[in-house]
Amino acid sequence: MVFLSPLLAPRAVALASSGARVEKIRRRAPAAAPVAAGDLRDQIALIDAARAAVKGGSSERALVLLRRYDSSYPGGAFRPEALALRIEALDQDGRRAEAQALARDFLARYPHSPVAERVARVAAAK
Repeated sequence: MVFLSPLLAPRAVALASSGARVEKIRRRAPAAAPVAAGDLRDQIALIDAARAAVKGGSSERALVLLRRYDSSYPGGAFRPEALALRIEALDQDGRRAEAQALARDFLARYPHSPVAERVARVAAAK
């Protein structure tokens, strides 16, 4: 006997009764684990410090902070923002080709990101 979620049962019954063969039922992806408030505060502090370093012209400091963010929070909530800051810091540091390659990758992965416009400026710079 197969037990189905109440949300999936009507679709499975409709498919089975229509003569269609039911092979696999798609399940919703599990919800992401909640992030502890302390972790979020720490992530925000690193991102804010990196942003201040970029704004202040300290690209090397920003890159150090962003490496720390990446190693401490590989699945962090602010990955797109961290990557955008890395792109800006690399560009500011004169590593334009590296920044532009990352910018193109960023825009392919996060085309609707709130920071996509900032990244696009680096990608388009000559």
